Amino acid sequence: MSAQQIITIDEQGNRFVLNEENLSAVLQKVDPGMKVSVVAVAGAFRTGKSFLLDLFLRYLRSDQAAAEKSEELSDDWILSEGKYLEGNVNPVKGVDPGQVVRTASDKGFSWRGGNERNTTGIWLWSEPFLRKLPSGETIAVLLMDTQGMF
Repeated sequence: MSAQQIITIDEQGNRFVLNEENLSAVLQKVDPGMKVSVVAVAGAFRTGKSFLLDLFLRYLRSDQAAAEKSEELSDDWILSEGKYLEGNVNPVKGVDPGQVVRTASDKGFSWRGGNERNTTGIWLWSEPFLRKLPSGETIAVLLMDTQGMF
């Protein structure tokens, strides 16, 4: 499991390109006819969108694991290797000066502090999270990370 880039932006930054293969790979994991809830965070450049989605991902993973064991959810989801989050451990590499490219990681959405851009385009987590509504209906929850605007 990792984030999959479904929209890229060309080098001039004026054209969006859909990666149909990555989008299909995620959507084929959702049963036909099942309702889907997309949790996406959009907003200004460098305001914590990826960080917030990474927290959502940690929570959903922990909640799912607890449900599979018929246990109550503990506060451990906020911890990383026994300590509170202080920074992301996802790999990030520079391509050109001032440009950063995320690489896929099974740990979560890539995020980091500082002034340099971390997310380009639109990324979708590769696995849906199935949740049961109070009505008894099961829905698929997809997490989507977007590039900062403005």
